[in-house]
Amino acid sequence: MNTAVSPPMDDAAIIHVLQASKAEAAAGRMAESDQLLARLAVQVPNHPAVLNELGVRMLNRGAAEQAHALFVRATTADPRHPSLWANLASSLNALGRRPEEMDAIEKALELEPRHLSALLQKGAYLEESGDVRAAARK
Repeated sequence: MNTAVSPPMDDAAIIHVLQASKAEAAAGRMAESDQLLARLAVQVPNHPAVLNELGVRMLNRGAAEQAHALFVRATTADPRHPSLWANLASSLNALGRRPEEMDAIEKALELEPRHLSALLQKGAYLEESGDVRAAARK
């Protein structure tokens, strides 16, 4: 039995594996992509980029509750990253939790006022709320 413990991974190695996983997915090899991501998640279970990628995949697969839980963990691990907040907002939108969705959008925009995804989300939110004039200004 191999009981050797892997050395800790640095951010560059983590990003490299995430990119390899995305490349596998882009090539249509989802099983391989998912395996890479699953192994990475075991090695660094609380890394915000890993949690984010897992959350994006869950959201794309219609598993909004699981995505939401992953994005909450990601924003807790790195509350200064606006994309994490925008993704959290997407999961809240999928769950129909509108007030919380706007809070997450506002947090993303507080961190980066010109964050394109969050700006688009805010416009869509306002438009869906019937505030077309405010949506056009955003």
